[in-house]
Amino acid sequence: ASAGCRNSTGGGGRLASNILSGGSVSLALDNLVLTATQLPLNVQGMVYMGRSSRPPTTFYDGLRCINLPVLRHATKNSGATGSFALGPGIAALSLARFGASGTISAGDTLFFQTWYRDPTGPCGSSANVTSAGKVTFLP
Repeated sequence: ASAGCRNSTGGGGRLASNILSGGSVSLALDNLVLTATQLPLNVQGMVYMGRSSRPPTTFYDGLRCINLPVLRHATKNSGATGSFALGPGIAALSLARFGASGTISAGDTLFFQTWYRDPTGPCGSSANVTSAGKVTFLP
C-alpha cells in the first residue's frame, strides 16, 4: 500500500517527502524534497508530475496514477543506495525546466510519481513506477 508494484528488489519503489523532517509545501521556502527509494541499484529514473490523478492504469510493471500530460524532471541514477531525490527547490526547478507550463502557484495541487528502469523486473517490461504522491502548495 505504501509502495509501487513489486520490482526486482522484491519490494516496490516508494516516493516519499521530507515533510516530517523539516520540509514543507511552502512556495516561499521551496524546501520540499521528494525521494524515490527501494529502487534497483544503479538504474536511471525520473520524477514526473501532473495536474490531475487517474485510476491506476498498467504502465510497464507498475501502475500509472497521473493523468497526461505529465512534465518529466531530469533523469537521475539510483546509485548504490537504490534511491534519488528531487529538490529542494521543486518550484524553481519546474519553472526553469518547463517554463510557463511548469509554474507552481500557491493553491496548486500536483501529483508526483517516479518512473525507473528495472531490467530484471518480475513482469519483463524493463521498467516500473513508484507509489504516487499528491502535494498542495501553500504561499
